[in-house]
Amino acid sequence: MIQGISAAIEALSRDQRRMDALANDTANVNTSGFKASEHADAQGALIDTGQPLDLAIEGDGEFQVGNRTTRDGAFQLDASAQITTAEGEPLVPPVQLPPGADASTVEVGADGSVRVGGVQVGQIQLTGRGTIRQGALEASNVDLADNAVAQIETRTSYAAAVKALHVQDEMWASLMELRA
Repeated sequence: MIQGISAAIEALSRDQRRMDALANDTANVNTSGFKASEHADAQGALIDTGQPLDLAIEGDGEFQVGNRTTRDGAFQLDASAQITTAEGEPLVPPVQLPPGADASTVEVGADGSVRVGGVQVGQIQLTGRGTIRQGALEASNVDLADNAVAQIETRTSYAAAVKALHVQDEMWASLMELRA
């Protein structure tokens, strides 16, 4: 009986973790470059934006920004003409445009070289392997239909584990009544 209770509790815990991951996936369905927890190896579709500081990665690489990595390539220029994320985190190593340059003059090569007026002013280094595509963003790879099915499966499994735990509890209560 103890094993039955342990198995039910383990199933509840596993299903709760999976449901948390699925909820996080759903919440990030529109986040550029987001990888679904159950499909972390699949790349999202590349969407052409035409914006010079929108950068998509083709391959497994990630951008190093601040103290983290990301696949979200929606970059902008800060007040000092440094390329940063929307949150203001600079690329690592930083890429600084020359005074007077604006985003429309930036050319980013597939190898990460950053040029303004044909002159290289910086290098975007990826962690991992990949090439950069300027003027595009990677969409999230979350498939809402698959996610909804997985949520239903997980809820069903969770309900079965609750039922199993309830049956175990009733068995214990019956045993206690027999002892009394």
